[in-house]
Amino acid sequence: MGPGTGRVLLQRAASPGPSGRRTTRGRDAREPSALATDLRRLLEPVRVPADGTVWANVSVHLRDGRVVGWELEDWRVVRAGRGNKTPRPVSRRVVEEATSVVRLYAPGTGSRSLHLGLRLIHEGNAPSAEGWVEETRMLPLSRPSGGVSRLTLP
Repeated sequence: MGPGTGRVLLQRAASPGPSGRRTTRGRDAREPSALATDLRRLLEPVRVPADGTVWANVSVHLRDGRVVGWELEDWRVVRAGRGNKTPRPVSRRVVEEATSVVRLYAPGTGSRSLHLGLRLIHEGNAPSAEGWVEETRMLPLSRPSGGVSRLTLP
């Protein structure tokens, strides 16, 4: 996936439900190392140009205190780097910060989505891009007719 193209979806492994349907149990938001692993995997396609800046949009789908899905909506180069150096991956520190933010927003009942806007910057000879969570928004999921709220993962 290149900058600004398509979406990447990461969801918890599904298991057959009682009716043969596939359901997901999600990831408990109190498991920070497991959440960080999921987020690191989701951000693998993001590459920051050497001495450049990237903006990444991530959606986290929550249900009853559990992360049930992640989506890398898009990412785009905000400032191109210099030279033809190899683009850099996202640092572990950025992943840990984003994981902490998810854990702050996760408690609660019902289904909703958390939007994270990540600013990623590479400077000098650093092996990875640093950055931070610059934007957060909690988005309630719309309720289908009949008053049933459900997040269906593909």
